[in-house]
Amino acid sequence: GDGHVLELSGAEGPAPSGRRSGRGADCALKQGGDLEALRRDPVQSSALHAGMPPRSASSAGACAAEKGRAMALPAVCQALQSLKGLARCSYPLFQQPWRSLALGLRSWGSLGAGAVAPASATLEVAELAHPLDTSDRCDECNGLAGKLKVGTREAHKAAESVHFFAEFIKGRVPREVYAQMVVNLYHVYEALEECLDRCAEHPLVDPVHFPEELARGWALAEDAEFFIGADWQETTAPSEVTREYVARLREIAEEAPELLVAHAYTRYLGDLSGGQVLRRCAVRGLRLPGCGSGVRFLTFGRIADCARFKAMYRARLDSLDADCEVADRMVAEANLAFDFNTRMFREL
Repeated sequence: GDGHVLELSGAEGPAPSGRRSGRGADCALKQGGDLEALRRDPVQSSALHAGMPPRSASSAGACAAEKGRAMALPAVCQALQSLKGLARCSYPLFQQPWRSLALGLRSWGSLGAGAVAPASATLEVAELAHPLDTSDRCDECNGLAGKLKVGTREAHKAAESVHFFAEFIKGRVPREVYAQMVVNLYHVYEALEECLDRCAEHPLVDPVHFPEELARGWALAEDAEFFIGADWQETTAPSEVTREYVARLREIAEEAPELLVAHAYTRYLGDLSGGQVLRRCAVRGLRLPGCGSGVRFLTFGRIADCARFKAMYRARLDSLDADCEVADRMVAEANLAFDFNTRMFREL
């Protein structure tokens, strides 16, 4: 209702294209009691928001047009869910989540025209008519992604202050030290991805499991071979802290698989964020070739837009059916993940 452009797709028949809506009172999302109006008459509301004329029981083709509008509504709902993750705000429309309904829509197809999602990306979006009681869910204003970010802020700062990173950014890390980091991370990711694959059907793991886009084990193996040689697995070993880290991942996979989400969040979003700065520092400081050898684990070839993917991933985190107790345990586990990483880099 405030002039944002949303691209709608996937509807049969005369599906509308999103366009700037006027400032008048005809848009149901701008009237008083927005959410109630949308719930009472979702088809009518979506039609008005898209700039289409109100339905008329006597107009020709009303039933066909209404069907088209109703089928377009999931795209509107998906766009709103995605915008919640992008905007990180508490706009009233976002404050009362609706019960999830698997509609088979591509997760970030509504984030912009031309975006392509993998077949594995299916975001569960809104069922309109039945508001969900949020009394036992984590704070919807922040969401799980916000809780993880705020709850790990100090641990994140501690990890970034490790001497290894200061030297790395200055290009003063020897190749053999960088190679040991690659070996350590290989063992971490091998365990993490093995555990995620094994627990992929868990209801809190499945929505944030993207093996095709995020898996790093194979890339780390290639980087290790580049620095050490084809026999690197026979001539190297993970560090002591790395072995502790791996043991913890395997422990929670057996006892509390939902906590794997905290480790995936810590490692993958870190690689997609600060990891991209480290990739450039490694190429420059270690004088690596421009073909990507040595930094393949920091190159996400299956992700066209890292910022968009991270926004989608955070929206997925927010969509998880995790109550406050589970959310708090995930924050505690994410802090443990940061601690493992900090100690691993101090070893180096």
